[in-house]
Amino acid sequence: MNWWFKMRKKAQHQYKIDEKNYVAITFDNSKPVELEDFINAMKAIENSFSEHATKDLKKTPVDTTLYIKEVRSGSIVIELMAAALPVLPDLYQDGILTAWVEWFKLLIEKLDKKEINKSEVPIKTLKAVSSILNPVAKDSASQFNMVPHVNGNMYVGCTFNSEQAQRVKQKIDEVLEKEESQYLYKKQAIRWFQTRFNNNSSIGDMGIIDNIDPKPKKLVFVDNAIKAKIVSGDEKFDKQWNDLIYIVDVEVVYKESKIIMYRILDCYFEETFDPDEID
Repeated sequence: MNWWFKMRKKAQHQYKIDEKNYVAITFDNSKPVELEDFINAMKAIENSFSEHATKDLKKTPVDTTLYIKEVRSGSIVIELMAAALPVLPDLYQDGILTAWVEWFKLLIEKLDKKEINKSEVPIKTLKAVSSILNPVAKDSASQFNMVPHVNGNMYVGCTFNSEQAQRVKQKIDEVLEKEESQYLYKKQAIRWFQTRFNNNSSIGDMGIIDNIDPKPKKLVFVDNAIKAKIVSGDEKFDKQWNDLIYIVDVEVVYKESKIIMYRILDCYFEETFDPDEID
């Protein structure tokens, strides 16, 4: 069964599509690929190419076209072609797609053999690679191939099997999990600094978590029911609700290394206490 699908990324400048040169990408799978995994992998492939190209082409837009040429039993074959970009012979002697495939091949080999260094490989790149590896890692008998074709010639590409995909993905996911855990804090004591008396809005809400930062920060609740229960008060205490200390799970949101917000994920109401009653 042949399917044709075209997805084009908008660019400020239109370049003619270079139909002579392309990268053939094959997910040689032994069982069906989940649609979500496939879509995420294709988005990551496109983002990886654009990131690599714009790194050298600076502000030059990259216009890519993806063709799902054929879907057949046991495999998904994709041809990816790019716009004919400005010629940079020193950087792309055999074309920009070939340079990208070579870069991706070396990246996979590096991630497989060495410890991951976030200063060398950005988190954004690691997330993209993880998404590309995911469909192959899930299928123990699968293989991934990415082969550039330039002016009728086939070049050395990038190939990895499920075992390698699982190994690299596990290393990446451990780094990503550790990265995310740096922003998540379990059971933190929070005191209110100011609030807006609207249970359906967090605008104006601010709180202090001394264990993280002594200065008040904006509060956002993932579930407005949490805030509603807090401001309704607790009959166990003589004090007003805003004079009590609450124990919460919180995600710290940064911008340019500065804390801009606390996202309240959960509240342990049974552990609420009056700070004046602490011995």
